[in-house]
Amino acid sequence: VAAMPKSMPRAHRNLAFVDQYAIYASRGDLKRVAPPSVKKYLGAIQALLGFAFQEQFIPANVAAGIKVEGYTKSGKWHPFSNDELARLFALPLFTQPWTTVHSKSSVTDTTLRWLFLLALFSGGRIEELGQILVADIKREGRVWYIDIDEYIDADVNADKRVKTEASIRVVPIHPRLLSLGFIDHVERLKAAGQIKLFADLTPDMLDVQTKEASRRANRLIDKVTRDPRVVFHSFRHTFKDLCRDADIPIDVHDQLSGHAPANAGGRYGFGRAVTRLAAHLARLKLEMIDWTAVERAAASIAGQTPSHRSVEPKGD
Repeated sequence: VAAMPKSMPRAHRNLAFVDQYAIYASRGDLKRVAPPSVKKYLGAIQALLGFAFQEQFIPANVAAGIKVEGYTKSGKWHPFSNDELARLFALPLFTQPWTTVHSKSSVTDTTLRWLFLLALFSGGRIEELGQILVADIKREGRVWYIDIDEYIDADVNADKRVKTEASIRVVPIHPRLLSLGFIDHVERLKAAGQIKLFADLTPDMLDVQTKEASRRANRLIDKVTRDPRVVFHSFRHTFKDLCRDADIPIDVHDQLSGHAPANAGGRYGFGRAVTRLAAHLARLKLEMIDWTAVERAAASIAGQTPSHRSVEPKGD
């Protein structure tokens, strides 16, 4: 696996592994699969063989004890630097008119764009964001928020899953996303009868909806950094750092990002009200990004209404 490229053309993905290896193993001009990814794939094989050995289906787990060169538990993923964020959100996807098509991928530019922006201002995992339904975008008073939950609804063919119990949460929608027309986008989807926020994301055989979106997102990230530890998941690390720099209390950014409280007392109650969460979240300004250019590009989308773009919770 370590000899495989980080990404490959769609035509090669259905080839047998031995054929993929023959094409890529000896090439020296490729970014290879990162050690954390190798560890993940190896872990799945080790778990399968471990179960088979435990049930005495095989005489030994030949994968037990194998180490992955270059892998460490600490520092698995790194947050974006300010410069990387500035260059990422200066890419054409964000700064050219949002009606422009940049890719022939099955994942639309609109989906990719909002996945990036939502991750930036929420620290949400890509699969959490990818399974959001239009009905999950709600309002309490003046505050718009996303209801991240876990349930199965056969009526709308929705199967929503979260990683941990703490992942079930509400996340206010940052004023910057309102100014870029996020609620207007949601209203257009609702008017068109759409159920999912990202209708172009479809589950694969493992029921993962965001595999292609993650692949395309990480290719864009590779344009602004050569550090293999900076990937889409780095937005979770970045969000935590941004919250710390804005002096947002740790219980608030734990609740926003879906991390379990560090102490027993923090596990009592439901947490802070969505209006208070919104007031804290509004402290994030991300001034390293040229928002004027992004907002100018967003304005190319017809039908935006200023009423949704004028709501900004007051800070503490």
